[in-house]
Amino acid sequence: YTDPNCYSEEDVRLLMSVSDQIAMAIDRKQSQIRYENLIEHIADVVYTTDSVGRMRYTSASAEQVMGYSAAELSGCFRWESSNSTPDEVNFFIHPDDRSNVSKIITQAFEKEESYEIEYRIQDKTGGVLWVFDSGKAFRNEMNIVYLEGIIRNNQKRKRAELLSSAIFNISNAVSSTEDLDELFSVIHDSLKPVLEVQNFGVGLYDEKRDNLEFSYYSSAGAWLPETKNIPNASQTTSLTMEVVKRKSPTVFSKQDQFQFAAGKGGDVIGTPSEFWLGVPLIVRDKVIGAMITETLNESKPYSEEDVECFASAAEQVAIA
Repeated sequence: YTDPNCYSEEDVRLLMSVSDQIAMAIDRKQSQIRYENLIEHIADVVYTTDSVGRMRYTSASAEQVMGYSAAELSGCFRWESSNSTPDEVNFFIHPDDRSNVSKIITQAFEKEESYEIEYRIQDKTGGVLWVFDSGKAFRNEMNIVYLEGIIRNNQKRKRAELLSSAIFNISNAVSSTEDLDELFSVIHDSLKPVLEVQNFGVGLYDEKRDNLEFSYYSSAGAWLPETKNIPNASQTTSLTMEVVKRKSPTVFSKQDQFQFAAGKGGDVIGTPSEFWLGVPLIVRDKVIGAMITETLNESKPYSEEDVECFASAAEQVAIA
């Protein structure tokens, strides 16, 4: 402007009062952006719901932690309401845990209090993951109650706890069981909470006779671990015998199984599985056999954590 009398002191005061509001608005927006950036880059899943329990916001880490994208979780209900159908309520949670989770969250919402829950997530491939879910019910300035929460991957801690319990049960079974058949059954039952072992077997190796015998096997269907008895085992394409030779945990995909058999000049023994996992049973540096499990249908590969867990259990099983 060119007129020195264009603005009065009153104009200055008016602009100052407006600038105060603008500064606060900019600061709030910058804080919001910093907050959103922080949420989008932390490992835990942050979520909020609306007043009927529908998830309205889920942070980007959801897919890495839970196996479901933020888009897939959007609209999922955390508790039953007149707005939801049974299939929409906590669909990502293991069926055995859904009822309890819904009950705890409903109670927290109604009492406007905090909650903490440990439960299992069932991913799209049927895998199971333990998580820890904590949050609180809030009432906003419009008198609407909603939830804010965080879901954290709890798999390692929970698995270590379950494995410790399994090893304790296996150790106790040595003195409480009457024979090997009963001991193997206890071992199998003890491992079920720790790892997917629907198809499970224990093969014992007689080095003098070069004979591998499956003293125990169990499955949900007509599964057999290779064959019950394998003479001249060291000369065959037995995957279990290969674990005995290697003296180390081994994973075979279906393709690996065919390639291994072809390399030995033979066929795959038994029905090829999607993924096969075997760990040696070692006592005083001598391999007495192997413990195996496998998946028959399409599923994700065994992780390093799965292998380590199975191998840790095998140490106690060999002693038992």
